[in-house]
Amino acid sequence: MLLCFLISVAEGATAADLASAMSVPGADVVSASTTGVAQANDVLTGLGVISPTDGHDFAYLYTGQVGIPPEMGTDLGAPGVPGDRTGLQLELSVPASANSFTFDFNFLSAEYPEFVGTQYNDTFQAQITGTAWSGNAAIDGSGNNITINSALFNVTAPQDLQGSGFDFVGGATGWLTAVVPVDPLDTVTVNFLVYDVSDGIYDSAVMLDAFSWSVADVDEPVIVEDIEVHFLTPKRGPVDGSQDTTIVGAGFSEGCVSFFDGVEAPTTFVDLESLIATPPAHARGLVNVLVDCTGSNDSLVNGYTYFEEGEGDSAPRIDAITPYNVDVSGGETIEMTGEGFEAGAVVFVDGIEVAATLIDSATIEFESPAHDAGLVDVTVVNPSNLADTRSGGLQYIEPASWPPEDTALDETGSARDTQSNEVPGDKGGSTSGCSTAKTGPGGTWIAVLILGIARRRRA
Repeated sequence: MLLCFLISVAEGATAADLASAMSVPGADVVSASTTGVAQANDVLTGLGVISPTDGHDFAYLYTGQVGIPPEMGTDLGAPGVPGDRTGLQLELSVPASANSFTFDFNFLSAEYPEFVGTQYNDTFQAQITGTAWSGNAAIDGSGNNITINSALFNVTAPQDLQGSGFDFVGGATGWLTAVVPVDPLDTVTVNFLVYDVSDGIYDSAVMLDAFSWSVADVDEPVIVEDIEVHFLTPKRGPVDGSQDTTIVGAGFSEGCVSFFDGVEAPTTFVDLESLIATPPAHARGLVNVLVDCTGSNDSLVNGYTYFEEGEGDSAPRIDAITPYNVDVSGGETIEMTGEGFEAGAVVFVDGIEVAATLIDSATIEFESPAHDAGLVDVTVVNPSNLADTRSGGLQYIEPASWPPEDTALDETGSARDTQSNEVPGDKGGSTSGCSTAKTGPGGTWIAVLILGIARRRRA
């Protein structure tokens, strides 16, 4: 039987169409051009489960022929950089109000996972030429190009790439936002490039969208990642704001700013996981802390406590809660340790007040209430109304069931299969494509047959 497959192959888009698809203001475009064969770029409204981040379409640059799967891929020319190379070059006039511009990108590659750590690194670059900054703006936090070796290349589950062509033969970075410094009224050149390295097959692509001018003032390009604020240490300080505190979290970068109860605090970047902040003066009590890092922010509710230092006013501090895992039915005795607990202190579990017993200023015992499975916050409030909260202080879990589903207990109390007495896949002694277990003298012997599928070598 002869089977015929029809593949829709794009004929390419103009540079103006690509720029418009990624929302570049037409009035700011001085010139626009493309490099590579016309069939290697297009304007798309989606790629499988992947949708635009702005508007109804995005620009798509590919190292193969659009519409042809990335593996084995399409060899568009001589191997290496001179061959399969697709680009969009824009000359842009910077508005007077802009200090930077942002754009979204998503790099996808069929080279994952076979060639991770090798020299076969298809690459996405955003080459910038301007008075504020020049160079490749598409680099990760460690200064590496955007390839399958980048720490940002972490979308590899097939369901997250379903229908894209890269779902079972590759991976992606997912949508990321880059921020690039510019000088107002300057003319900058932006050259978006994606290219094969050392071969013309196992193709890669980049999606481009959501271009925008910004007033954000940055010294160097930044690829924005979602940040997390975990806790502050110390998490309390005097009302005059004279004591520095360390904000601990993840994804921090130069330019992060902290806010205490909405008031900006002097903030110093230390590393990806910590900032030093000087809280502003504030009346006694709990305040929320927010950290903003150019395009991403996170907050800690009741994350910092102000107290009256000269009057012996002291906020409680939770250091540990044990046990951490508790049954959803409740009724377990929990020990909270720390300091500054006072007679009459009240304990809340996910906002539910529970009976608490003060053992001493460093220990409180309370009974866990019934609660659905998951993480919950625990708060202690002194009679002075000063408090501390431990985010995710308890984890409620469902009790394990026994016997497992589809099993029953035999006379020894061991689980046996109620569905079948056969070893799965044991047909006439064959163990092809499965594992079998057999008990003999001295223990259990396990025979496993592993079917290896070798991927084709690169051309």
